Amino acid sequence: MSDEEAFLAAIRANPADDAPRLVYADWLREQGRHEQAEAIRAEYQFREAKALWEQLQMTLDPDWAGLVFPVNGLVLRSYPPDRKSRVIKLIREVTSTGLAEAKALSESLPARIGGCWPPAALDRIEAMFADAGAVMERQYILPADG
Repeated sequence: MSDEEAFLAAIRANPADDAPRLVYADWLREQGRHEQAEAIRAEYQFREAKALWEQLQMTLDPDWAGLVFPVNGLVLRSYPPDRKSRVIKLIREVTSTGLAEAKALSESLPARIGGCWPPAALDRIEAMFADAGAVMERQYILPADG
């Protein structure tokens, strides 16, 4: 078994463990395969930063966070089952998505319904969903995620 095959086998054996991937990234760099090494490291750093962001969101003072990170998105948390078709229509209306995508969003809750909207639009959209019995949550959406 080659070194690379051994690294890949270790990654497959422990897919949740970052260590084998990071060691593999070091090996790739040594082999001159910098782009592949950087891809592994970038993915790892992205997950670490995202986890830190999610943790910080729970501990930051909401008043301060609201000044620095204005709410700009909505998450659909729930809706009455008998209002599903209305909710799908609303998703299509506010996101300009097709029927299949809107249906998929309505069936995979919580679901981010667009993002990076101004406050007036958030109020209007949230009211539309509330009229359909839906429960929405406002949240700050990172520009890279929007």
